[in-house]
Amino acid sequence: MNLHEEEQTVIQDAMIHTLSGLKEDPWLTQRILANAKGAEPVKKKISVSLILVIALIILSLSAALAAGLGLFGTISGGEFADKRLPALNDTAEEVYLTHTTEDGVVIEIGQAYYEGNRIFISYRVTGETGTSEYHDGAPEGEIQWDEVQEGYVVSENLSSENPEVQKQYDQMNGKGQCWHSYSGSGIHDGLFLEDGTYLDIIAGNEELQEDGSYIGWKECEIPEDRIADTLTFKAVIYRYEGIDFQDGTTFKTRSTISDDVDIPFTVTRNNRLVKLRCYFPAGTWQGWADVVCGRIDSRITTHQMRNPDNSGDEDAEDEEADSIVDWVLYEDGQPVGIVNDMSWEEDSDIPGESVCTHFHQRVQNYDNLALVPFYSETEEHPDEAVRLERVEE
Repeated sequence: MNLHEEEQTVIQDAMIHTLSGLKEDPWLTQRILANAKGAEPVKKKISVSLILVIALIILSLSAALAAGLGLFGTISGGEFADKRLPALNDTAEEVYLTHTTEDGVVIEIGQAYYEGNRIFISYRVTGETGTSEYHDGAPEGEIQWDEVQEGYVVSENLSSENPEVQKQYDQMNGKGQCWHSYSGSGIHDGLFLEDGTYLDIIAGNEELQEDGSYIGWKECEIPEDRIADTLTFKAVIYRYEGIDFQDGTTFKTRSTISDDVDIPFTVTRNNRLVKLRCYFPAGTWQGWADVVCGRIDSRITTHQMRNPDNSGDEDAEDEEADSIVDWVLYEDGQPVGIVNDMSWEEDSDIPGESVCTHFHQRVQNYDNLALVPFYSETEEHPDEAVRLERVEE
């Protein structure tokens, strides 16, 4: 998603974030100090049973603290949670910077991790992020609409799991005139560098918590010419306001978005990456694959093109019915879990070359990794595994 596309969807997302406020932040109140200097010794003997109880309490407390989760860990147990979140929770730096908007919304940046050309953050949003009011009839005054759609009825095209938002959608049913006004604040999908460079979001999600807050995370890509060992990033808080007007079967909308405040944080890059490569055996297709293993995941980039020596082979053409369409990472003879929705094709300067990148979970044994071809009809062929070898730089 680029910045322009984000602005087109931010208002609808903001409406869904109409939350009830919280009066206190449990993450910021977990600060326990204990200092018993100068206390007089107690003469009375302590029973063995009491000593055992105290010991168990200390062990229990230590275990609870050891199992404490950051924001990455808190949302890692969701049904559709990204499989990398537990690793991010264990690895990311604690940031815990907060900003309170003029509407009383508290936005907290919890953790951050910078590896390769990607930055990961976790965040929490507490409070009523937006307000929306329903009105019958037409809004007063002359309004310069951003968009007018003929034959578009909101209730027939939009739906929401949020009952209040769904109620508003249902009211805009095309049978008369009604309009909604809304305003609020939120956090941009992408992040920014200190010089204002926009970092496109490539993955992320957020979940509503039982206490009414939203906890989310995002992964953004850093342009190659901006990468440095230490970078200052900015989460930018925006403000929005707008009007949606259902005039019979005509839908009109106007909205404004403006940046409100920056939340800067500085992170040092993890450069301890293991790089591997393999070459595919000669056949209908030829090429190679580069694998980069980090502390969070393993990135695979394959380069394939038709082997010119087999371009006229009729048997090769017949094999297209069951051809290699992907490669799967194996560790110690077992497939490594793939990361949700993290794959894409890239442009190549070589005519006829197909370049594809996708991500698997992190691995432990770098000396026993292989790529297994995935066929269009018969799927994985472990017997055709191609061993990956480390690349020394």
